[in-house]
Amino acid sequence: LGIVPDLSHASEDLFSDVIELAREHGKPVIASHSSNRMVCYHPRNLTDRMYLDVASTGGVVGVCFEPDHLGGGNDVPTVASHIMRYFKLDPKAVCLGCDFDGRSESSPSLGDASCLSDVAKELSFCGLTGDQIDDVFYSNAARFFDNNGIAY
Repeated sequence: LGIVPDLSHASEDLFSDVIELAREHGKPVIASHSSNRMVCYHPRNLTDRMYLDVASTGGVVGVCFEPDHLGGGNDVPTVASHIMRYFKLDPKAVCLGCDFDGRSESSPSLGDASCLSDVAKELSFCGLTGDQIDDVFYSNAARFFDNNGIAY
């Protein structure tokens, strides 16, 4: 139908069912704003296996900046730890899914888009190159949109 399912709010059973259908039909899925469950346990966060399942369909996962989903310090280094966990699993499937407009609370260092330059600096400190940071910030999502005929 030309619809790309977003699994960020899906239960684990629904997630598994949609992944199975996506593979069966050769279609991608996304998780537009889901952090990593191995870094912070939250039922909305994805396990490493779930991340790889999304990646295997040609989809992307956007790391969410929601404090409840980040755990830890709810700061820039914590965001970077979620990004780096995904990046090490599959560097072409991770992107930003900040969710600035849907968050339950704000963190002083993550309150709006002004924090993104600090996130980029932190990713550089973690060892990512400029091109790899561009992939996380833009290119991975743009490639997904382009490959699936989605205007942005």
